[in-house]
Amino acid sequence: MTLAFAATNDLALAALLAALLGGIYTLFFVSTNILIQTDTEDGYRGRVMAIWSLNRFAFAPLSALLIGALAAWISVPATLIVCAVCGFLVIGAYFARIRSAIAAQR
Repeated sequence: MTLAFAATNDLALAALLAALLGGIYTLFFVSTNILIQTDTEDGYRGRVMAIWSLNRFAFAPLSALLIGALAAWISVPATLIVCAVCGFLVIGAYFARIRSAIAAQR
C-alpha cells in the first residue's frame, strides 16, 4: 500500500491510501498495546509499558527527522519506496524467525 501511495499522482487515490495507512497504523498500535498489557506479568507491566512508550513516543520523532532528511535529499516518493522496502525486509525477517522457532519446537 505504501508503494501504491508513493507511485500515485492522483490526489483522491493518495488521500484514500493515506487514510487506509493511518487506519492500519492505528490498528497495529492498539492491538500491540493490548497484547503487551495482557501478556505481561503484573509486576513488570509498568516497566514494559515504559519501554514501549519510549519506543513509540521518542524514537518515532527521531525516525521522522531522518526520513524527512532523506526525503529532502532524494525526493518524497523515493523515500516512501525505501521505507516500504525496509518494512518488507523487516516483516520477512520476522516471519523467518517465527518459522524457524516453530520448526525448532517440533
